Amino acid sequence: MIRSTLAALAIITSFALISPVGFVGAAQAWTVSGCEDGEGEGCAGEYPGMSSEPDSGDKAGDGGDLPALTEQQHISTMEQTCNAALENLAKIPASIVTGFAADNGISIVGVCNSGPGHKASIDASQALPLQAAIAANPVLSAALRARGYSADDVVGVVIFDGAATLYAHKGV
Repeated sequence: MIRSTLAALAIITSFALISPVGFVGAAQAWTVSGCEDGEGEGCAGEYPGMSSEPDSGDKAGDGGDLPALTEQQHISTMEQTCNAALENLAKIPASIVTGFAADNGISIVGVCNSGPGHKASIDASQALPLQAAIAANPVLSAALRARGYSADDVVGVVIFDGAATLYAHKGV
């Protein structure tokens, strides 16, 4: 048993020592083939799919061949993203909003409020039935006013374990 283990170890060791000599990697092939100075046939230093031409600079690091989004496309993407996030919020009865006392705090989270996001059409269906209750709750309405929002700006509500998160969108 020991003899066969030692023999196997010797074979593996000798293979490890000899193998780098017998294999030539892609980087080595370029230099080994006589193209050190870049002259000669097939010596452009290129591999399939690569180019040695310098970048013209018109891609500006934005994904190369992808065109920049128009403002309307950007707004549409923001609408899809923001509405998808709000879509999964649980429906909350107005009685919970009316009775909320801010035991564990209130968070106001802006939704799609940057740049062209103000022009995005955000679905407020989860919060529409709650907007009157939010406006009637002095704790929630004061928190919204402190951040520059009103109950009409609320597009989503989460109340859990004495804490409230109000999602607000300030459209144009």
